[in-house]
Amino acid sequence: MNKTRRIVGNSILAIGLLLILAALTLVVHNVNEDRRAGTASLTVRNELASRINSGQAVSQTVDAGVYVQTGDDSQQLIGNEIFPVDPDLPAEFLPMDICLLDGDRYIGILDVDAYGLSLPVMENWDYDKLKTAPCRYSGSYKSGDLVICAHNYSNHFGPLRNAAIGTDVDFRSVDGTHYKYKVSKIETLESHEIEYMTDVLGDWDLTLFTCTPGGSHRTAIRCDKTE
Repeated sequence: MNKTRRIVGNSILAIGLLLILAALTLVVHNVNEDRRAGTASLTVRNELASRINSGQAVSQTVDAGVYVQTGDDSQQLIGNEIFPVDPDLPAEFLPMDICLLDGDRYIGILDVDAYGLSLPVMENWDYDKLKTAPCRYSGSYKSGDLVICAHNYSNHFGPLRNAAIGTDVDFRSVDGTHYKYKVSKIETLESHEIEYMTDVLGDWDLTLFTCTPGGSHRTAIRCDKTE
């Protein structure tokens, strides 16, 4: 009987130690991922800022096709044909400028000085891209409905879960234009309510969102344009 108890006790102890080891391994992995993401985004941010400051020519894009900058004229490349861009198009239909870096396309730099964040923003999102930088989820800074998503890394959107109402947010597009915002509302949404990020419940010029710790919910930081 005592032998059986010892075997059971040793088994429980072994399982407990394995669980602790697994938890520690996960913590170390997350810390390394966080650190790597911070380094990657900083490297890209510095290169992107350098290019913006130097006024280097950038390519442009919208859903209809890829735009290329040729001197003072914008031209739309669809398939193998090139068409001029209509200068009278409303702003929301004009192509967003992009900058191509190491095969990825960036639309600008997001700054939240109150939390020490200065981050490049990719044109479109997927899970691999989010390991490097925040990504445009939908909308545009030109049409006033930009939604940007990012992981809750400490160097990405993690600090924004505690953002205060009135916090200043700056987005600098790759053509050097600054778009100024202030945080107006913080929402916590269920993970299945992701469609609400695209502004179906309000009129927000900019939304930043990330996961809560554990990933069960999403935090949406709603911002209004100030300039």
